[in-house]
Amino acid sequence: MWQSLAQELKDHPFTVLAVALDQAESARPWIEAAKATYPCLIDSDHHVADLYNLVNVPQAVWIDEQGRIVRPPETAAPPTASARWTARPSRCPRPRTPSGCA
Repeated sequence: MWQSLAQELKDHPFTVLAVALDQAESARPWIEAAKATYPCLIDSDHHVADLYNLVNVPQAVWIDEQGRIVRPPETAAPPTASARWTARPSRCPRPRTPSGCA
């Protein structure tokens, strides 16, 4: 979904940016599996989540050039995938895998 959006809007002033709220070891399989051409960052200290008040993952936030949210945060996954994530706290006590918490 995000890859196709990034490709579609590549000639416009728009950037898709993925931020994983995990440790590098946990996030790496997700990032590699996505094969994204857009930037993918790891925020293991949850600075981005704190800054933009993100409580569920995955979540999409539209941010303008001044760093302001310009569209309300929304769940960024199909209902079945988001149900798997919201059933547990956002800081899963066990390592995550691309199919959910281990």
